[in-house]
Amino acid sequence: MYEKEFTLAFTRLCSLICILKNKKLNTPNIFIEILRDQNVRKVYKYMCDMDTDYEAITKIIENEPNVSKSKYIKKFLNSKHTEIVINDKPRKTRL
Repeated sequence: MYEKEFTLAFTRLCSLICILKNKKLNTPNIFIEILRDQNVRKVYKYMCDMDTDYEAITKIIENEPNVSKSKYIKKFLNSKHTEIVINDKPRKTRL
């Protein structure tokens, strides 16, 4: 997928998540929502034409590098109750 197409698809997904949550969310919070909710991740992978969760997550980090530096992301991943399901395997996270 070309960069312009990805940017357009990602912007549409961000708009969809904001409408569903009835809030204006920033990119780190949208990234957390993609990590947390498996259904949102499936929609994101479908809209951006990606096959694996790893590919989908790394694409966001490549296009939005400030996401990896966000304190919200670090706090979310380091919380004791965080369990992310990637490719049908639950994983506990720690940074």
